[in-house]
Amino acid sequence: MTINFSRSGTTSTQDAASVGTGGQAWAKYGLGSNRSNNTWYQNTTGRPIQLAIGLLNNGVKLYVGPSTGSYTTINDSGGDPGEAANCPIVPDDWYFRVQTGGSGDGAREWAEMR
Repeated sequence: MTINFSRSGTTSTQDAASVGTGGQAWAKYGLGSNRSNNTWYQNTTGRPIQLAIGLLNNGVKLYVGPSTGSYTTINDSGGDPGEAANCPIVPDDWYFRVQTGGSGDGAREWAEMR
């Protein structure tokens, strides 16, 4: 599958089928030590990565986009933990973030195929 995206007026593509090849492996991140809620991270690997993030509580959001000012809400958790299907592919140079909900909760588990 090809991912088409635009950055600074230039349209580019990346092959999403390459996720998990060429030495990529899952990396588990500890919340607070390696990853934090309410913080933008940038994929600088030179290839797409995939996130696997378990969200906890109401109103927690997962964002992915070409900049910190231009992004898509991938998930906006509801009344029960949104721990399924929070596995977006993040193109090279794009940003991602977990935004806490009303109770201050956010990501519960965080892993990335890098």
